[in-house]
Amino acid sequence: MISRVARSLTLAAALAAGSSPALAAQSRWLVGAAAGYATQLDNGSFGHGSLSVQLSALRPIGRTLALGVEAGWTRHDVLHQRFEGEDFGGVLVNRDWDRVNDAWHVGPVLRWTPSRAAVRPWAEAGIGLYGLREANTYRTVRQDNGQIVPEFSRSDDRTAAAPGVSAGIGVDYFPNGGRLGLGVAARFRGAARPYDDYILGVGFVGLQAGITLR
Repeated sequence: MISRVARSLTLAAALAAGSSPALAAQSRWLVGAAAGYATQLDNGSFGHGSLSVQLSALRPIGRTLALGVEAGWTRHDVLHQRFEGEDFGGVLVNRDWDRVNDAWHVGPVLRWTPSRAAVRPWAEAGIGLYGLREANTYRTVRQDNGQIVPEFSRSDDRTAAAPGVSAGIGVDYFPNGGRLGLGVAARFRGAARPYDDYILGVGFVGLQAGITLR
């Protein structure tokens, strides 16, 4: 009788031990970090991109869905142009134009992962708050004496918070079914709001590589 009870307890413990890791694995947070290249989606700026970084934390809410939050920063447009020997009323000048556009973002994201294998493609969509910044610097210098021409030299820096959306696709690989995964992703982001007499907005794409801890 005692041995039968012992066997029953052993069987129950084995079943509990077998199911607990599955439940725990399903409820684990997915914490990710990624970095890469970001650029604006227009013909004039596509080759003027720069750095993109982001962090995310998602919690599974089913077998294929995970819900969480992400935050990041991009410098998606960096441009320098120089114009030499321009004639301004009989005076030859050199002009420099520097432009920098960047943005930070934070907001919720929903990710769909159809497979639980070692290689896991996914797609995601999100909304969020974006901090947009447009900075331009114009510098005009006389060629004959090197003096700055103040009438044609200025700087402007425009910043604004705006609502935005995002969409992304990617794939993660977890070697040997471990907890640390390597991945690549492509994400589109867009945000806009009225600013003075025009629309301050941006659309850009980020190509990133990163890690995920589950």
